[in-house]
Amino acid sequence: MQGRHIISPEIAYHLGEKFVSDLCEPDIEEVIFVENVVSKDGTVIAYQKSGKGAPLVLVHGTTVDHSYWDPILPELEAHFTVYAMDRRGRGISGDASGYEFSLEIEDVKAVIDKADQPVILLGHSFGGTLSLEAAFGSKKVDQLVLYEPQSINTIDGTRDFELKAMQEIDQLLEKGDKKEEALVVFLEQMVEMSKEEVDYARSTPYWQVMVSTASTLPREINALWDYKFDPSRFRELSVPTLLLAGDESPQLFKEDVKIINDAMQNAEIMVLEGHAHDAVMTAPELFTAKVLEFLL
Repeated sequence: MQGRHIISPEIAYHLGEKFVSDLCEPDIEEVIFVENVVSKDGTVIAYQKSGKGAPLVLVHGTTVDHSYWDPILPELEAHFTVYAMDRRGRGISGDASGYEFSLEIEDVKAVIDKADQPVILLGHSFGGTLSLEAAFGSKKVDQLVLYEPQSINTIDGTRDFELKAMQEIDQLLEKGDKKEEALVVFLEQMVEMSKEEVDYARSTPYWQVMVSTASTLPREINALWDYKFDPSRFRELSVPTLLLAGDESPQLFKEDVKIINDAMQNAEIMVLEGHAHDAVMTAPELFTAKVLEFLL
């Protein structure tokens, strides 16, 4: 995001007011502060805070960090105070020696609690599943937007091709220098992206972030396989909820969205025509328009 400078409050304090004022020269449009919160298990979770308005917490998916939201951030900042978090194990957030899905839910709740009023929660993919669970466990979520949350489907067991792909990913990551190859296996065989879609992702500024976070794939995939969605738990969740799905996404992703919609009393589905699982990157204007149509 050209014209921005990101700095933590601690660094600004130590460098002094003149340094911060220098950042406000004509070629620097905005200084964005990165803040953090300590999660329930003691892990430090960082988030980029920007914009002005009601608080909006963004929870990204697998193999990315907070920068995933960059294409839509300016438009969101015009309406909301945006909290774009780095999930644990990536960006400038910390991590723990052990991993549990429940800890990630606590991370999201910790960021929610940093806001001084109820928040809007927007989650994509794995982050959508975390956002759903965080909304269930928090009293501070006013609106919820979920873009193809993962592994809600109640089919028993894991499909053979997923197990084969996971085995290949594990083998590649064990070699140490094969993160990119492991990422491609995940995108092509598990997210069902075409080679053309993978090539497009490779051409974006986010590809190196995706490669760098590939080591988190096994723990997150296994967490989703272990996750059990119980529709009855969410019958009483009355938070107004927008469910987004691409009409070109894998059928399983679309089925997940329908299952959530059927389970909740105050949800609606919007379809992103002509797009799949990553419309934030491939159609940021369309994605933002759908979200703002619901929220405003």
